[in-house]
Amino acid sequence: MDRLVDDVEQLQKDVQVLEARRGELLQYIETQAIRVGEEIHHEVLNTLTGYLATAIDEGNYAESRTWLEALIQELRRIMNNLYPRDLEAEGFLETIRNRLRYAKQHLERRGRPCEVALDCPPEITDAAIAASAGRSSHVVLLYRIVLEAIINARKHSGARSSACR
Repeated sequence: MDRLVDDVEQLQKDVQVLEARRGELLQYIETQAIRVGEEIHHEVLNTLTGYLATAIDEGNYAESRTWLEALIQELRRIMNNLYPRDLEAEGFLETIRNRLRYAKQHLERRGRPCEVALDCPPEITDAAIAASAGRSSHVVLLYRIVLEAIINARKHSGARSSACR
C-alpha cells in the first residue's frame, strides 16, 4: 500500500511539473504570436503597403513593383521565421546568413546602411552543429535563439556595422 501511495504522490508531482511546462509553452506561443502580429502590423501593413499604395496613387508603377517585391519578401521572411523550411533545405549556417541578409535589407530600406557577416571558424559546420545539438528540435531551438538575437540587434542596436561571431 505504501508503494501505491508513493507512486500516486510521484504522479501528482509529475502532473504539476507538466502543468507548469504547459503554462510556459502557452506563454511562449502567446509571445511569438504577439511578435508576429507586431511585425505584420508595423512592417507589412503600415510601412510597405503604405509605400506601395502611395506609388500606385502617384502612377509610379516601377516604384510600385519595387514595393510589391519588398512586401512579398517581408511576408516570406515572416513565414520563414515561423517555420524555417530553409533550415532543412539549406542548413543552419546558410539559413542564418539568409536572416542576416534580410536584416541588412530591412535596415537599408530605412536608410541605415550596414554590413553584416557570419564569421565562423572552419570547424563550425552544419554537421558539427547537428552533432552538438543532438536532436533536430534542438537545432530549431538554436535557430530561434540566434534569430531572436538578430531581431533584437536590428531593432535596438542603432548600429551601422554588425558582425556575428
